[in-house]
Amino acid sequence: MENKKVDLYFGDCLARFEIELHDYDCFSVCLTEYQKNEEKSTDNNDFYEERFTTEVFVGEKELKSIIRAMQFMVIENNSDES
Repeated sequence: MENKKVDLYFGDCLARFEIELHDYDCFSVCLTEYQKNEEKSTDNNDFYEERFTTEVFVGEKELKSIIRAMQFMVIENNSDES
């Protein structure tokens, strides 16, 4: 079984969203928040470190439910803007 992994980095909110396939029906969904470490940062280089991480393991059925919920939220948000 080949492992698959998707990492999405969001620089504007200092977060990473990660989904990884571990087995045929086992996915990990991980959300990590970063914060700037002012002591380690310099004028030319910002240093970020993990502030908080949440990881859950779900099956394919649960992952599809999460995706449908996210699509619903985007569709509802777009209809509110009209």
